[in-house]
Amino acid sequence: MTIYLLGLDCPNCAEKIRFYAEQRTEVITADVNLFAQKLQLEIAPSASEKDIFKNIKAYVKSVEPGVETSLTPEETEEFSPRPMILRIGISALLYGIALMLPRFELLILIIAWLTIGYDIIFKAFKNIIRGAAFDENFLMTIATIGAFFVGEYPEAVFVMTFYQVGELFQNFAVARSRKSVKALSELLPDIVNVVRNDTIYSIKPEAVEIGDIMLIKPGEKIAVDGSVIGGASSIDTKALTGESEPREISGGDEVLSGYINLTGTLKVRATKVLTESSAAVIQKLVESAASKKAKTEAFITRFSKIYTPVVVIFAVLLAVIPMIYAGQYEREFLYRALSFLVVSCPCALVISVPLAYFASIGKLSKRGVLVKGGAVLETLSNVSDAVFDKTGTLTTGEFSVTDIQSLSEFTADEILKFAAYAESGSNHPIAKAIVKTYGKEIPADLNITEKAGSGVTMLYENAEIFVGKSSNAKISVKRNEETIGEISVSDTLRATSAETIEKLHKMGIKTHMLTGDNEENAAKTAEILKVDDYRSGLLPAEKVKSLEEIKAEAQGAVIFTGDGINDAPVLALADCGFAMGGLGQAAAVEAADAVIADDNPEKTVAAILTGKTTRRRVIENISFALGVKFAVLVLSALGLTGIDLAVFADVGVSVICVLNSLRTQITQRSEHRRQKSEFENHEIA
Repeated sequence: MTIYLLGLDCPNCAEKIRFYAEQRTEVITADVNLFAQKLQLEIAPSASEKDIFKNIKAYVKSVEPGVETSLTPEETEEFSPRPMILRIGISALLYGIALMLPRFELLILIIAWLTIGYDIIFKAFKNIIRGAAFDENFLMTIATIGAFFVGEYPEAVFVMTFYQVGELFQNFAVARSRKSVKALSELLPDIVNVVRNDTIYSIKPEAVEIGDIMLIKPGEKIAVDGSVIGGASSIDTKALTGESEPREISGGDEVLSGYINLTGTLKVRATKVLTESSAAVIQKLVESAASKKAKTEAFITRFSKIYTPVVVIFAVLLAVIPMIYAGQYEREFLYRALSFLVVSCPCALVISVPLAYFASIGKLSKRGVLVKGGAVLETLSNVSDAVFDKTGTLTTGEFSVTDIQSLSEFTADEILKFAAYAESGSNHPIAKAIVKTYGKEIPADLNITEKAGSGVTMLYENAEIFVGKSSNAKISVKRNEETIGEISVSDTLRATSAETIEKLHKMGIKTHMLTGDNEENAAKTAEILKVDDYRSGLLPAEKVKSLEEIKAEAQGAVIFTGDGINDAPVLALADCGFAMGGLGQAAAVEAADAVIADDNPEKTVAAILTGKTTRRRVIENISFALGVKFAVLVLSALGLTGIDLAVFADVGVSVICVLNSLRTQITQRSEHRRQKSEFENHEIA
């Protein structure tokens, strides 16, 4: 069951909603996706969705009155900073006027305080009535009321104003990250033209059926995955694959939803409906990623629940115990306690840590790498071994003739001709490679018989020509049972495979190759790519066993990258499985932890580097926030600082941590350069 929370921007409130929902007996699990603004529930079969929605809607209204609860994904308004900027401006103006009019200072500052903080104050008192006081609204309200009480009127307004400035930055950061998710919905056109019974109809993308012929003009987006049956064009694949160079396509080529047609008009036969097409798969993956938390995120959530009440209790003791000891009211100790309260808010961690993960997820999605949540990024920060499938992953899966050896009076050209003639009726990739290498016209009336599993026989010029696999993994050509020649055929390496392995080695990561191919081809590929270890002739079950053995010896996380067709069991077993080119393949997408939208294995390197960068940002945020807060808490307790520094330790630290988390999105180019130099200069310990 999905409940949409339109307008939800507060991470603390999001956690409250999730906790409330999960405490209900009819709810099994609950996850709030702050960035997609929805609550996803797993409910008992006997539960009433109507009752669940009614209760959660009432609770949400009490926690966040501005949030609209809905069962449908209605369009939300774009975040606008103008209302809050206006309130901050009015508050600052009143603050200045109050300082110039001492006689009316208290009255003007109370008006300024209410102007800038009425929503915070309202939520705080509402939560107190409900018995859920320990949140940032409570802390700010009590701290500012206390400041008025001890005569620090300007500081009361300053604290509330600066806190709202921090909230403004936080909301901006959430809105920026949310844009990366919303942009995915713009991959699809509003209308698609289809040809039915020689008539062109303009319909919605969701109405396209398998087999429909789509007419796609230059500048239009492709609505669903399909196969080109007419026309030729350049297409922009950047939205899905992250590749900036246009791709040339023509009849027979496959295209994915979200691609943009650039030049010629295309006729494309739909091979999938909208919900199963690539753009929809990407959107679901990225949206669901935000709700799959890393261990660090989960820890911060638990930490904040304990941390805030403990600090509030300590602040009370800090004010009360010295007064009891002195036997009288002491303004100084109450002021210290108020400063202590301001510092204690855990906002810097609650928003910046998940934001760091989500910013990285958004960055990778733009580069055509879709990871299923912060937990995957956390795993990628500690990779020790990278395992690759060979055929279709490190190689293209397209075969080519590499050598022709004559073992008789026939020339190499004649041997190739015999083989091409015999294989001309086969659809096997090796047969196609031989015919392509021959490259000449082949007679149509050849007498060819295929022997399943062994080869093909052809009667040609009063002789029997047999073409099949020999014991040494070459293609044997026989004439009247006499071997006249052998043809070597090998799979073509991908352009980026060697560079991928080299970069992984420079990062100190051990590389492995698993393949069902024969020993000779596997050894040759391994030698060219310089992989550390390879295993050949493996059946699917044997690949699983091999990966288990690699994991048992690994010093860190083990990733596996496969082409997404028959590698689902191995993808699921790996600490992090990459389905390469796996968009639209349900089994691969389900089993994998990450999906590479195109056929570039080098993107595993980008994912690992992003995982390391994200982990570093998270540690920076936690260390900085806790370090500053602890220092200011001690100074506040000793009376060595006031509320002004306490505000920096709360709001200032929050803003710095949020900006640090957003660096992944803001400085993508410089980050890419830094990552490039990271593996070039990496020292292996």
